[in-house]
Amino acid sequence: MTSSPTVHRDGTALVHLHRINSSTGDITADIPLGHGASGLGPDEGAVSYSALALGEDFVWTLVSFEGLLLRLDRADLTVSDSEDGIACCSGVAPGMVVGAGSVWITGPGAITRISLLA
Repeated sequence: MTSSPTVHRDGTALVHLHRINSSTGDITADIPLGHGASGLGPDEGAVSYSALALGEDFVWTLVSFEGLLLRLDRADLTVSDSEDGIACCSGVAPGMVVGAGSVWITGPGAITRISLLA
C-alpha cells in the first residue's frame, strides 16, 4: 500500500510504501520513495499520485510527481533499480500492471511501456 496522495513539504518524500501485516493490520515497514518536492514556499505543499504492480519477484512503484518508476525487492523492499523521466498522469491517478516482459503505465490519453528485457 502507498500513502499517496498526501501533501508533503519541501524535501520530504511524497510517497511512502507500507508493508502491512495481514493478521494484525499493523504497518511493519515504511519506505520513503523518491526525493520529494523542492523549492516550495513556507505555506506550499505538493501531492503525488502513485501506482503499485507486482511481478517478476518485485514490487513496482510509480511516483508520478517525480516521474520515477522504482523496482523494489519483494523480500526486503530495497530499491534495486529505477527509471527516471516517466511522463504520465498529469493530475490523474495512474494505473500500472506488469506482464509480457514489460511494465505498462496508463495515463490520460496514453499508455507507456517500459521493457524489462535486457
